[in-house]
Amino acid sequence: MLPAFLKANPKVNVEVQERQNPEIALAVLEGTADVGIVSTRMDVPGLRAIHFSTDRLVLVVPRGHRLARRKSIPFADTLDESHVGMHAGSTLREHLSQVTALMGKALHSRVELASFDAVCHMVAAGVGIGVVPEMSARRNLATLPIVQVELADEWRVRERFVLVRDGEILPAYAQSLIDALLACHGSKEPRT
Repeated sequence: MLPAFLKANPKVNVEVQERQNPEIALAVLEGTADVGIVSTRMDVPGLRAIHFSTDRLVLVVPRGHRLARRKSIPFADTLDESHVGMHAGSTLREHLSQVTALMGKALHSRVELASFDAVCHMVAAGVGIGVVPEMSARRNLATLPIVQVELADEWRVRERFVLVRDGEILPAYAQSLIDALLACHGSKEPRT
């Protein structure tokens, strides 16, 4: 969505930074960010959360891998495998670290990368298996020798929200970005 938005709005510049959900909320609340995108509903006084999509996490494995024939698998059953994952500080990496800590286990990461597409490429090369958003897996299924396996865990479903300051009229460029995001995901949320 972002490349099409930027092409259609040549005078708008966007700075994207990945942060943990509480840091994102604080940045929007303090005004150091116009908008924030979080992967869970956050009820923070002074902020309004606009739902724009539901995201599911899935497991990607190389074609021919022993797990490739599975339709669904609990995440705990993958922990004996080498994982390819996102870099330290990423929201997905932190999320999976919390999940494995609650299980009393550790996630064995062979390599940590900066993008979901890079994770899919490493999985395709046979480096390990990985957890990515379903949209990223689907984007790579046609061109890479990978298979998508559903995760059986409830936490696999993440609701995504745009955060804005409550009661504040957004700059036109920020509202346009939110409108494009909502349109991209088919959300019916009213304009702010």
